[in-house]
This record gives sequence, C-alpha cells and structure tokens, in this order.
Amino acid sequence: MELPDTHALVTLLTAAGAFYLYTRPWMRVEMVSVLLLLVLLVIFHFFPYFSRDAQLTEVEVLGSFGHPALVAICCLMILARGLTVTGALEPMVRLLTRLWGLNPLLGLLVAILVAGAASAFINDTPLVVLLLPVLLGLAQRTGTSPSRTLMPVAFAVLAGGTLTAIGTSTNVLVLSIAGDLGMPSMGVFDFTRIAAGGFAVALVYLWLVAPRLLPDAPVAGIAAARRYEAEVELNAEHRRLVGRSLGRVQRALGQKLPVTAVERQGAELGPDEDLVLEAGDVLRLCDTPEGLREFAAVFGVRELVRPAEQHPDMRLAEVVIGNDSPLVGRMLSNVRFEETHQVQVIGRDNGSTDLLHSRPPAREVPLSAGDVLLVHGSAEQVAALHSVAGLMVIDSTRELPRTPRAPVAVLIMAGVGGGGGRPGGPPPRAPLPRGGGGGLRGGPGREGGGRGRCVG
Repeated sequence: MELPDTHALVTLLTAAGAFYLYTRPWMRVEMVSVLLLLVLLVIFHFFPYFSRDAQLTEVEVLGSFGHPALVAICCLMILARGLTVTGALEPMVRLLTRLWGLNPLLGLLVAILVAGAASAFINDTPLVVLLLPVLLGLAQRTGTSPSRTLMPVAFAVLAGGTLTAIGTSTNVLVLSIAGDLGMPSMGVFDFTRIAAGGFAVALVYLWLVAPRLLPDAPVAGIAAARRYEAEVELNAEHRRLVGRSLGRVQRALGQKLPVTAVERQGAELGPDEDLVLEAGDVLRLCDTPEGLREFAAVFGVRELVRPAEQHPDMRLAEVVIGNDSPLVGRMLSNVRFEETHQVQVIGRDNGSTDLLHSRPPAREVPLSAGDVLLVHGSAEQVAALHSVAGLMVIDSTRELPRTPRAPVAVLIMAGVGGGGGRPGGPPPRAPLPRGGGGGLRGGPGREGGGRGRCVG
C-alpha cells in the first residue's frame, strides 16, 4: 500500500491537532479555526506542493476557502440562525407541546416528522439546539424519560438532512464537487423522492421501535432550572384570559398551567379549572424564565415581556443580590430598582418557603443577600448591571426572539429553497445570490407544599 506523501501527512497531522484543540475548553473555536488557516498558509508558502498535474501554494490554499460549497454551507447556517433568533419556529414548538400533552406517542411522531422536515432545509446543529430544551422540558412536565425521545429525534434530524441537496453539509459539498468534475447539475429536490423512501422506513423505526430499545433514564438526572414566582393583574387588554376558565386557559397553553393561585378582591382562590377569570384578578405564576416568556407570548401578556419590536435586542437575565449590596433589607417597591437601571423585574427567587406561607405582596418583602431577580431589558441595560456594586449577573442571559422579524426569516429561507429547487435549476450553490392595569411583582420561587406555592 502506497503511503501518503509528506504534504498529505503534514496536512493530516495539522487537522488532527486542530480537532484536539477544538475539544479544549481554554481555546475558543474561532481562534482554533483562524490558527488552522494560518498554519496551512505558512506550510504551503515555505513548502509548496508541485506535481505533474497540479501545484498547491498558499494562494490555492486561501482560494479553497472561497469554494462555492463552503460558502453555501456558511450561508445556510446563517439562515438557520435567523430562524432561531427571530423565533420563527416557536409556533411549531408550541403546537408540538400541545400535541404531547394530548398523547405522548402522537407527540413523538409529530416531533420526528417536524425534525426531519425542518432538517431538510436547516442546519442540523441549530435545529437540535432549538428542540433540545423543548424535549427536556416536556420530559420534566410529564414525568417521562427523556432518553426515549432525544435519540429518536436526533436521528430523525440526520435522516431528514438527506432529503434535499442543502439538507446536510455533505450533500452540498459532494454535489458541488460533482459539478466541478463535469457531472450534470442537480436541483435542491431532484433526489427527494428517492431519499423519502429511506426516511419513511427510518420514521417508522424511530417512532415505534427505537424508544423501546432505549434505557429508561430517570428525569432526576436533568438539572432543574430555577423557577420564579411572578404576578400579573388582569385588565380589559387581556382578552385571551379574561372571561375564560383556568381549564380552558390550560388547554390553550397546551401544558400544565403555571398558575399557583388567583387573588380576587383580597381573597386568595385556588387554581380550580372551573374558575372563570375576571378583570382585576391577580394571577400568581410560578415557572422557569422560558415558561413565563411562553405564557406571555401565548396570551399576549405585555407586562411580562415588553414588545420586541420596540426593543429589538431584549434580554432575560438573572441578577444575584450580594452581601454588600445597598438593596439588602430594602423592598423593591421602595428602591426604584427598575427606574434606576431601566430594566423590568419579572420574578424573584429567594430560596425560602416562609414567604409562601404569609403571602405578602412580593414587592413588600425585604430583599436578602443571595436573592435572585429575573430581569428584562435591552442588551446595553443588562450589560450595565455588571458594573453595579453588590450585583452579580450570572451567566444565564437569554436573548429573546425577535418575533416581528420571523416572517422575513421564513420568506428568505423559502426563497433560497425555491430558487434552487425548480426543475433543471442550478446546483445548491446557486440559490445563495438570489436570493396599563397589568403589572408584575416578583415573588419567591422555591419548592413548597400547599395551595399557592411555587413547586419546582
């Protein structure tokens, strides 16, 4: 067997070194990628490769990074990022949550279908990142094992990527190289009918067989997210809530309702599903930041999260009160925290159940060292909290989806797919150039028993 020449061996060793550095936490992925390019340029500048058929210098190495297939892959990842950042796929995720609540087996089937169909146009990694917290959250809410769901959906994403020419990076690269070698160009959907047969077989296996072969891992293995208690006073603007029973509201949400109690005219009522909500009622909510944001999005509770079209770079962040903070011992209603820092306090977690027994207004409870505030504000406002004495912004800042731009992201993705999918259309590289009364008051969010408690 003929061994690779010196240039090939050095290139392979360089690639192996790059893969090793990719796994090191002290080296950023971007830095490793730039170093890899720099090393290759240096090698082929001082030791160029020459043969009877071709030559390879630093010019050709740098030019290969402009290959249409590589550019196509990068652009597809940008398009997929646009779908996730704008929240364009969130309605689909909410529908999946509702179906899962009705029938887990039907929910798994729809999850596999959605994951496979979406991966035909979206890069696998951002799609899995989007679905992962949803599937883990469903497992926690329903008490089912996530191991029987995550693996089938992950393989459905891989299988769905074979349906189109832009579904996977491999498809883009192979078809582009084939075109360079003189083979006829293929459109985005030219081999979809052939690949659909294999995907159908994989669908049945992943839906009915694979979950039964996987171990039943306990849900307790999943780290529980911090839960916050918040309150919202209903008024005439909450048309999706006022006049509806809690049972009807829960069915509209498609999952367990995060309402722990309803306060009406000073009296606290239990979360009875037959209780009809009225204007002036105060809903006590307890959920994770993602759960509170989802509740606000489904029912149009603008007090919970401000409209993204007014603040396109909004963030959710968790802020810890330090021992040396001047806020310790003072109440949120007196310190004017929101006015001073231009952020909105959505919820509070103080790790105590005593407050849940007495049920005082959340803003009238003195702050303590170690309390965690869930705040909402622009990227600049949240970043400014890092420099405030006695406050620590922990590393869990969340970028809110820019929902008003979601239709634009969907149209762009549809245009890219349609531009290269016409009969006799160009290869995958060609589509790229075408191309009030309400208010929230934070409250404790730890586990406790009894009515009105925030159970984690």
